[in-house]
Amino acid sequence: MKKLLVLIILSLSLVTCDSDDLDCANVLCAPGPAMVITFFDAETGEQLYTDTDGEAPEGFAVTVQNDLELLYNQGYVFQNGELVIYVFPEVATIVQEGVFDVTINATVQTQESSGCCPDYSISNINSTGGDITITQLPELRLRIDF
Repeated sequence: MKKLLVLIILSLSLVTCDSDDLDCANVLCAPGPAMVITFFDAETGEQLYTDTDGEAPEGFAVTVQNDLELLYNQGYVFQNGELVIYVFPEVATIVQEGVFDVTINATVQTQESSGCCPDYSISNINSTGGDITITQLPELRLRIDF
């Protein structure tokens, strides 16, 4: 009997949902686009941070516009040897003390989408302190050689 009651409730909830009416009331959208960065040593071609899953290297910092330093596991993480910045602003400075100091500048524009959350357009990407290569769009994937 309990199984039948559960099936009836589920069936009614599915019938009342209209897929054409998008309800975004309970959707949390990121305030900007994410960025994924892979770091390489320009002299050796070696990829750095391949063993950093779960923690930031000592002396590593990500600072965004207005000198706000992001916290590991809140503003950025390392996954599979890549730095993932959850929300990329127009300016980000990434520092590994004694290794590199890279500042990335970009133009970020919000665009309408057919879903609950906006899409983002990222253009005019450049850097100081390292050579930057865009490896994938629309998700912003960068390769930095320093």
